[in-house]
Amino acid sequence: MRIKGVRAYVSSAINTVSTSDVHDETLEFVREHSHPAITAGDIAERFDISQQAANNRLRKLVERGDLARKEVGASAVVYWPSD
Repeated sequence: MRIKGVRAYVSSAINTVSTSDVHDETLEFVREHSHPAITAGDIAERFDISQQAANNRLRKLVERGDLARKEVGASAVVYWPSD
């Protein structure tokens, strides 16, 4: 019984963070980063998430018009604020 209560609490806490908040926090990090461009690896390291999750965040920010992107190699992509 106790485990179910803990799971419900954790699930509730996770759901209180909106997707918009996550993207806004990511965008703030990109804008304040010391380099002019950033990679998914930088995002993954900063937020302790997978490379795939970082790519998803960055893709969404590009779709929203907040970031621009450029492929700079066979599989390398850099991002920067579009404003």
